[in-house]
Amino acid sequence: MMYAARVDETNVVVDVIVVGDDSGISWCERNLPGRWVETSSSTRGKFAAKGDTYDEANDVFVSNKPSEP
Repeated sequence: MMYAARVDETNVVVDVIVVGDDSGISWCERNLPGRWVETSSSTRGKFAAKGDTYDEANDVFVSNKPSEP
């Protein structure tokens, strides 16, 4: 089973869905708006979650930590 993260124009994750297999990413790209990136706990640093950022240069997802008061 595979998962795909939809990232917005600033590379922030806005959705994570189950896509089934490798062809699922292609299906998302053809049928759903936005940019889709495969995610899992064994690739790209961490499993993507809403609000995370996709670091395209390093091909990883990073958590956005809340700012300190």
